[in-house]
Amino acid sequence: MVKDPGSVKSIQSVGSGYSEDGLGFEVKYILDANLQKAVHIDPDERTLTFRISGDTQNEQITLVLPLKLIENPNAVWIDGKMTDFESETTSTGTKLVIPIELGTSEIKIMGTHVIPEFGFIALGILSVGLFSTLFLVRSKLSII
Repeated sequence: MVKDPGSVKSIQSVGSGYSEDGLGFEVKYILDANLQKAVHIDPDERTLTFRISGDTQNEQITLVLPLKLIENPNAVWIDGKMTDFESETTSTGTKLVIPIELGTSEIKIMGTHVIPEFGFIALGILSVGLFSTLFLVRSKLSII
């Protein structure tokens, strides 16, 4: 009997605020169950963590990760155990085919770089603070 591989689904706004358009990244996947919409990004460990909602009958999950979200995915853990996987770079991102077992709930992927947490937001706040300080100092000097 052939198992239903599931259909192509996507998670929107992953890493929201870090993409060039400020809307985040779209991660596409194929699975007969859903992935939770909240993806944990850990810039220190350079990992993305996905959680499966519900039960899956599949023996693999296919993920397409945007290149700007994670570079060179090189390690995968399924429920805390390192596993082998297939990787292919496509025009839309890095395609990973990861074997999973029944009852799998967590998939953690490590790369050489992931988007920094609060990168654009911190840069924006720093820029506003710096320009405000320069403006105030310049205004006060022109008054004297």
